Amino acid sequence: MIKPRPVGEASFRWGEYAEGLFDTAIDMLAMYGWRIVFTVAAIYALKPYVQRWAAARSLAQAQAPERVRVLDAARARAREEQIKKFSSATASNNTKVTEDTGSIKPKAFPSSTF
Repeated sequence: MIKPRPVGEASFRWGEYAEGLFDTAIDMLAMYGWRIVFTVAAIYALKPYVQRWAAARSLAQAQAPERVRVLDAARARAREEQIKKFSSATASNNTKVTEDTGSIKPKAFPSSTF
């Protein structure tokens, strides 16, 4: 237990304070030790279930129709802009792209002298 110091004493004694904290921690561990152990074990065992529940809830909120509706409109607008940009770029570029596979030949491996 932490001992109260006399009123007239001005200097702080860290050793007595640390000893009192240590004694308090030991007393609490003796009183509540098994409860602490079981609580930590329960938290460790339930953590995957809580994380799975939180992930499912987050996914459900992200896929909510009122949230997706706003994003769908923005996505459709961006897609229309991309289509317009691509069609104007291809219309202005009248060059025909041909595939020439005969120009690329694999390199010959050097002979080894092993």
